[in-house]
Amino acid sequence: MMTIGVSIKSTGLRKDADISERRTHLAGFSHLRDYLNFLQAHDVKSIELRIYTREDSYEMYQEAIEMIWKKGFHLTIHGDLAGDFWYGESFGDVYPSLVQILKHGQLEQTEFIMPIHAFQSTNSFAPTLKDESVQVFKQWISLIESEEIPLCFALENNREKKLYDPCDNLQGVIDIVHEVNSPHLGICWDMGHYDSNLLHKRADSVDPAVPNAFLERVIHTHIHGLNEESVTHCSLSDPLSLPLEMYVDLLKKAHYTGIYNVEMSFDRWDGNVQHEFTRSLQRLKRAVAQELVS
Repeated sequence: MMTIGVSIKSTGLRKDADISERRTHLAGFSHLRDYLNFLQAHDVKSIELRIYTREDSYEMYQEAIEMIWKKGFHLTIHGDLAGDFWYGESFGDVYPSLVQILKHGQLEQTEFIMPIHAFQSTNSFAPTLKDESVQVFKQWISLIESEEIPLCFALENNREKKLYDPCDNLQGVIDIVHEVNSPHLGICWDMGHYDSNLLHKRADSVDPAVPNAFLERVIHTHIHGLNEESVTHCSLSDPLSLPLEMYVDLLKKAHYTGIYNVEMSFDRWDGNVQHEFTRSLQRLKRAVAQELVS
């Protein structure tokens, strides 16, 4: 059974968020419980915390995370490489905010996936950022393996923008994953970022076919549409917003069994957010449920 997931921006989950912030990031709902009930009614089984940095306070999110687990959702955590403390003697040293989630979460689920970006910069070069990313992932994974932590990183492809980013194209992601060469590092396919690159004739558009070397290492997804101005993280209800059915078909052919995770930014939307979000979830459910096209 393939799982539908939904990302919730971290601001909407923090206990110090005000009501207007909650409504913005919870699709118009004032309270997380109501939003989770809405998602369960649409067969959503997984929630992603977007983004959870190494400097975040677990206490700020504890109530929300415990509610997510209590209502039976799986939890994924969108991580972050930013910051100064990359190395340490334990994984708790390098990602202290995750310690409590892993400690309590192992009673709720057997594994955790952390989608994460490679290092990015406005004043460096992608080859250097690639090497730094590889170095950090290798060091973190060595700690995870030695401590037997059930965590896998999912390196995300980005859209090309005004940043140096070794993963603003699919091949860059493949290169890092192959160099690290660990079962603890897979790929998060951000379909909207990829489609944005194609529409703007950027790196991925040179050969728009998604490589098998990419698809076979996908362990997680981020799914969102582009609006008429090609802004990402928008509704999927318009068939032109994303070739969703084709992308889901590619994953099925690659024997993907992970989460189909919707990642929306409701603050970018116009109109009736809940209505458009419902239509987006319905489209994704149909795409996931339909028979594989040969």
